[in-house]
Amino acid sequence: HKLQWEMRQREEEIEELQKALSDMQVYLFQEREHSLRLYAENDRLKIRELEDRKKMQHLLALIGPEAETVTYFHREPPHK
Repeated sequence: HKLQWEMRQREEEIEELQKALSDMQVYLFQEREHSLRLYAENDRLKIRELEDRKKMQHLLALIGPEAETVTYFHREPPHK
């Protein structure tokens, strides 16, 4: 009778571990999907940055040499 009880305990433990493994596999899959979406977004932003740089260079070329003295700050300019 004790052997049957121990077997049942082991079976329950195996079921719990299988459920935990299944849950982790689902979580891992979701994280991979999220990571791929972030990589794709990052690629789109890099492409947009290159396009924006080209536009800026084109506009600066249209303005002429006096535009080269203009400084652009990504954030606030440093305080003097």
